[in-house]
Amino acid sequence: MIPQRILLATRGIADVHDSEGTTSDWRARFSEEVMRSTVTLEATMPLARLTLGDLAGFEPGQIIEFEETAQSHAKLSARDKTLFVCEFGKLGQNYTVRIRHPYDAGQDFIDGLMPG
Repeated sequence: MIPQRILLATRGIADVHDSEGTTSDWRARFSEEVMRSTVTLEATMPLARLTLGDLAGFEPGQIIEFEETAQSHAKLSARDKTLFVCEFGKLGQNYTVRIRHPYDAGQDFIDGLMPG
């Protein structure tokens, strides 16, 4: 997908491939558009490991306890790709997400193999 502003800006140019300057100019504009693009962020907190039988037994109003460290193992993702490991918090009346470090899929896999 190419942003509409890029298409409209280059519509008046007769030959886009005439010089290297035009190509780098187009790349600069395209990069600027990409950096302005918006994405939806999702922060998720691990609750607990449960069996399917446990899930099937849930009832409305039931309270699910989560681990003490769950708030410090939240994951921030965009478009179904995990980006950062975070921790949930609260500042006044607002809930917050503090970025702790970038997400490392390899380390996450290793941590998943070894219990707690």
